[in-house]
Amino acid sequence: MSNSGGGPRPEFGALVPLPAPSNERSPEALVRQNDGGARSNLISTRVRPVSFALEAPFDARLVFTDRDARRASAFRTLRQRLLDGGGIHSILCTSANSGEGTTTLAVNLALSFSELGRFRVLLIEANFRRASLASLFGFVPPAGFRSQIARHRLYPDEPWAVVQIGPPALSILAVEPHACPRCSAALPVWARFCGACGATIDGVGALADGAGVNAAIASLREVFDFVIIDGPSVLSSGDINVIQDSADAIVMATRRGQSDERSLGRAIEQVAPAPLAGVVLLDA
Repeated sequence: MSNSGGGPRPEFGALVPLPAPSNERSPEALVRQNDGGARSNLISTRVRPVSFALEAPFDARLVFTDRDARRASAFRTLRQRLLDGGGIHSILCTSANSGEGTTTLAVNLALSFSELGRFRVLLIEANFRRASLASLFGFVPPAGFRSQIARHRLYPDEPWAVVQIGPPALSILAVEPHACPRCSAALPVWARFCGACGATIDGVGALADGAGVNAAIASLREVFDFVIIDGPSVLSSGDINVIQDSADAIVMATRRGQSDERSLGRAIEQVAPAPLAGVVLLDA
């Protein structure tokens, strides 16, 4: 991810236009652009992008910012296999257990799609129990995904606020790290009750509105060519089963020296019959 380029770097929070794909060559991409003005109108009404420029030092999980060509090429290979599969536009990344690399997989897969420069790509954080995307990239969401879902219950036509990094452009819809599951008020890490609504906080981050998540993904799929979902782990809760139907394919992350075959088998059984596109082995 590079910060170089013509013109001054935009300030975080500045409204910027969502860039149009350039030099699209695949027949599938050309078909998806044929709606012309109708799709442009969708972009302007459903998405409000704000810019953010990444700065070094980068998180070690962002393999496209380091010099390890081997690790980056592995994600490019996965991207190409998904492209070759055809009809796959939303990809749910998950793992059997927490800490096995789901976010690493989702982030770098999204970056691999965005680097092509001919697709609109959105990375959505749907792991409300272990929110980490914002801190990984180094920004505070102007509006978190959880609070936006709550707001869309009242104002369904309001555009979704996404953070746009790049070039190459990648849009990110991240969860606010700590919020009340009832009213979405921001909370400190140690909070056990919400001062705004009085709710007891037994598990900040639980998937409180699966229908709202699915509705958001469905709406944003009409705007972006590819939606990469950073999902919860399979065996830690039933959250994954609530949102898995929003994806065209599922990719499982495993970590060398940590993941075990038995847990992976159980996880694959739990998401069945959802289409499993592959299992990715990440380095420890």
